Amino acid sequence: MRYNPAPLTQAPSAVQTSLSIQDVFEQFNQSQSRLGQFFDVPLDMLCCLNRDGQFQAVSFSWLQTLGWRADDLQGHYWGEWVHPQDLQTSLLQLNTLINQRSGRRQYRFDCRFRHRDGSYRWLAWKLVPSSASRSGVYGWVQDITEQKLAEPQGFEHKDEFLQLAETLRDVFWIYDPVTNQQLYVSPAYERVWGRSCQSLYEDPASLQEAIHPDDRDYVQSVMDETENALLTGGGNGSVCSDLEYRIVRPDHEVRWIHDRSFPLLDSNGKIYRFIGVAEDITDRRQTEQECDRLFAQITQQNQTLEQRIAQRTAELRAIIDAIPDQICVITRDQMRIDYCNAAFVEALEAPDRQSLEGKTIYECFPPDEAEYSAAQNHQVFSSGHPLQVEESLNWGGQVHHLDTTKVPLHTPQGEVYALVSASRNISAFKAAEAELRNSQAQFRAIFEQAAVGISLVSPDGKFLAVNQKFCSLLGYSQAELGDMTFQEITDPHHLEADLSQYHRLLNGEIKAFSLEKCFIRKDGGLQWAALTVSGVYDEAGQMKYDIGVLQDISDRKQGEQEVVKALAKERELNELKSRVISMISHEYRTPLTVILSSTELLERYGYDNPKWNVARRRVHFERIENSVTHLTELVNDVLFLNRAEADRLDFNPAPLDVVGFFKQLLPEIRDAALNKVDRRGSHPVKVFYPKGRPVVCIDSRLLRHIVSNLFSNAVKYSPEGDLIKIYVRCVTDELQFVIADQGIGIPAAEQAGLFDSFRRAANVGTIPGTGLGLSIVKKCVDIHQGQIKVRSTANQGTRFSVSLPSFRA
Repeated sequence: MRYNPAPLTQAPSAVQTSLSIQDVFEQFNQSQSRLGQFFDVPLDMLCCLNRDGQFQAVSFSWLQTLGWRADDLQGHYWGEWVHPQDLQTSLLQLNTLINQRSGRRQYRFDCRFRHRDGSYRWLAWKLVPSSASRSGVYGWVQDITEQKLAEPQGFEHKDEFLQLAETLRDVFWIYDPVTNQQLYVSPAYERVWGRSCQSLYEDPASLQEAIHPDDRDYVQSVMDETENALLTGGGNGSVCSDLEYRIVRPDHEVRWIHDRSFPLLDSNGKIYRFIGVAEDITDRRQTEQECDRLFAQITQQNQTLEQRIAQRTAELRAIIDAIPDQICVITRDQMRIDYCNAAFVEALEAPDRQSLEGKTIYECFPPDEAEYSAAQNHQVFSSGHPLQVEESLNWGGQVHHLDTTKVPLHTPQGEVYALVSASRNISAFKAAEAELRNSQAQFRAIFEQAAVGISLVSPDGKFLAVNQKFCSLLGYSQAELGDMTFQEITDPHHLEADLSQYHRLLNGEIKAFSLEKCFIRKDGGLQWAALTVSGVYDEAGQMKYDIGVLQDISDRKQGEQEVVKALAKERELNELKSRVISMISHEYRTPLTVILSSTELLERYGYDNPKWNVARRRVHFERIENSVTHLTELVNDVLFLNRAEADRLDFNPAPLDVVGFFKQLLPEIRDAALNKVDRRGSHPVKVFYPKGRPVVCIDSRLLRHIVSNLFSNAVKYSPEGDLIKIYVRCVTDELQFVIADQGIGIPAAEQAGLFDSFRRAANVGTIPGTGLGLSIVKKCVDIHQGQIKVRSTANQGTRFSVSLPSFRA
């Protein structure tokens, strides 16, 4: 490091400052804030210690010099950082000052103090006691490491000197200019340069080779200047060097070095040694470069922001000028107009903006309006909250309606310094509003007085409004319908068709639709109505609501239903006529054919043929008699059914011995039924009678028709020899009986129309019958206000259950 010879310069002393340290500490005792100013002095370090030797406060220089932050030291014992070899002497000085064992006002001593990186630095301490509370001391501290290294004779032992040099974080070196040899370099050289100390001892020129190529000329020029200075200075030691340069380590890493050198003089005043300290400042330079880069970036960003702000300000002014609202900024001080837009200038009929800006509202507004505006402004300034008012002003003899909003502007401290006033001329809106109110009144009158029901319905089906006619048709009040939807009052049978059309209306597929539907009235009844629905849409094509018009069509629907009933009745009569004709053609032809054939046989053979005896002739006479009887019964059944359907049957209930009635009737109808099917005693009958001789009041003639027809069917539709059971009982003034057979049964699909006239099941085959028997039975049961039930399964028999109430005689 021969290229850096320079004399050691004396560091500035604390006693050279214009303000003595004693004065500083006394002022701290008076003002804590003033001490903070001295704690920011960058050259020396300040601190406060309490009586226990604990740090109470330290200046920022401790971080710069020793790497310790204030919170690292505060509250900790001062001796923790003092070198063990210096601790005893230093504590003696500190304790003597704290305990005031002598009259001295300050103490000076040097000691080694630990750096944050673990190395030790030499510090010069100057301590003074606190004059107010005597509770501690104040210290003024300087880093004198380089001075100590420059004066190795100050060390009592060589080992002590080497120990300090080798614990330094920086590179310490000693160079002999006479022999051109590197006498000493501290171990930190290996960490910073990346080369061994031995390599430097063997080849001092390697130090020059490690310098960055771009910095070698600069370093060489400093070396030349230093040599010239030494020659001209006569070797009096007045020359020193201080420079920064880069080195390149063997691993190609580039490091920044801050190198300072000092000459040492012998007893004759001649330079015989150079010592120096080389500090690795790479991190600092990188930080500085980063700061420079950030500063340049911030400067560029500031310029960009300023340009953008200027551009945005111009754009904002253009936008505000384009707004039709009257906008101005009014200051709190004297209520001056600080800014106004073109609409504001036009409203006040001013020549330009400059004629208004800077003037007070009293200079620009008529007196009454100025006072009115000032009152509003005071309210905003005092409350700090926005204000919105509608006001009417007379400009040029014409009333203008304004919607004004005033918003306060705050300083960063939250104080209101001005307000922004924006006024919109709503005169046209007010006129339209009045016209709308008139239109709404007219619409309401038409809406309420219409002869048809009218409703407004939201897209989800909820009623928004209904007129009185709508309410009267359905029996609900307007309040009740306001909580309902049209789906709730629509007959379920018509809801699907209604919703299908309504969804098309919602989707915009159609604009209106009409249909006839049933509504459910409040009393549960149905209300027929013709409904026409039209959608009302917004600009986006979304339906806002629909208008429904409801017309009562109950009378028309009732007439249509009566016509439908008449048509159904006519259709039924036509079907009945067809069945009667079919029955007559079938049922009458058979007995007439029998009568005709028997008569012809009797006429041809009955008198002259000896083979036709009395018994044979009797057979034919019985056939004729049975056929005539069958025809008579058929005619009687038709006439009876006709009287029943015309409600011309007499109903004459009278007391009846139930058991006696059945015992007398069953043999008669059994023989008659067997004769109809040409059977002789082929069906056993078992009757179950009630106990005793119960009496009921019923019409025996109608009961005879019921029992005879049911029993006749049981015989007719049962195979020969099958048992027929009859159960008879009386329960609580009611006659109940059951007739059950084991015959062909009735298919389940045909049981629904079993009691219709001329109705016969498909499984009867060729068994004769008119289809009138069960119809007559049902008519008789209905006249008696009774009930009849059937339980039957095909090929498993049939069971008829009849219950007839007992009437009072």
